[in-house]
Amino acid sequence: MAQDAILEAIQRQRQKTTLRQFIENPMKAIEEKPYLVYVISGVFSTIFAATLLYLHVEISDVIIFTLILTFISPGLYDFHKRGTIRKIEAEFPKLLRDISLAVESGMTLQAAFNITARGEYGALTPVIKHLDNLITWGVSFEEAMLYLARKYPTPLIKRTVATIIESSKSGGEIGLILQNVTIDAEQTKGLEKRRRAETQPYLMVGYMSFFVFMAVILIISKYFIGMMAQMVGETKVTEMSGMQFRVSPEDIAMYRTLFFHALMIQGICVGLFTGKIAEGTVLAGMKHSLIFVITSIIAYRFLI
Repeated sequence: MAQDAILEAIQRQRQKTTLRQFIENPMKAIEEKPYLVYVISGVFSTIFAATLLYLHVEISDVIIFTLILTFISPGLYDFHKRGTIRKIEAEFPKLLRDISLAVESGMTLQAAFNITARGEYGALTPVIKHLDNLITWGVSFEEAMLYLARKYPTPLIKRTVATIIESSKSGGEIGLILQNVTIDAEQTKGLEKRRRAETQPYLMVGYMSFFVFMAVILIISKYFIGMMAQMVGETKVTEMSGMQFRVSPEDIAMYRTLFFHALMIQGICVGLFTGKIAEGTVLAGMKHSLIFVITSIIAYRFLI
């Protein structure tokens, strides 16, 4: 009867709608379904933009605030998620090595995992203890590993878990296989570390290109536009290369607005490009785009 009650509770949990799961535990729902971050960000950005338009806020300000609201949630979530996964994967080879040593001593996989779960593995420790509890409750070692791969579906963890499960099913020399898997995981982490080190210069190039572009915009705005504004105040008509053209205060304001829009577009595109080059995905560039957008707003309000 107790087992039937547990199965019924699990079935009810599975039948919960996404909205109900999000209301009950937002962070857990987002961890299980990361796309919710982008859906929520898009919905709130649309509502916020509609509210500002209803209040007759200037369209340029609506675009600015909507962009910030659109980028901030996915950018911060991606930054947090990548940091957590990086910490998890840093401890993963150590976990595999300890399990392989325990298996080589004559233990079964379940017993080896139980002994290993008593150790400390940084950010991986809570997950390991939870998996050990699942195994204690009767969940097989293979199912526990699949749970780990579902919770952290990185290429390294998924490939390693798949290899361990297939080796366990085939009945091979699991200790030797675990050793080889451990070596492969350590080499993979080493290659990733090397790739990050080699892509850091490209990250710096992205930031330098944005700030150089911003410096050019500021110089044009301060000196060239300032000179035009002075001429407007004195003569209203400017002669250049034998030609006459008129500039008005409205034209100068338009130029500064165009410069600001160009700086915003440059920041968004460079941020996304930098994320793709440095971290492998365009979404990882949202945090860089957010930094550039905020910098552009500060420069426009106080410098341009």
